[in-house]
Amino acid sequence: VLEQPAQLRVIPVAKTDFNEFADEESIHKVYLFSQKNNVPPIYKGLTANFRNRVRFAYVHEDSAVAGHLFQMFNL
Repeated sequence: VLEQPAQLRVIPVAKTDFNEFADEESIHKVYLFSQKNNVPPIYKGLTANFRNRVRFAYVHEDSAVAGHLFQMFNL
């Protein structure tokens, strides 16, 4: 997992990173799908605002889990 604020997980190519993130059932999650390589500053700001209430993930469209998530969320 790439270095980001503690509240934000960047889901890279490894599917195990996604599973670790998704398996945490005690908190709501937000996924941002993007073609951009960098996490937008506004998204980083949201992670700080909702700290310990919502978990945020950034998924690049080329990651191995992107296709799985597209199917999971019917995108």
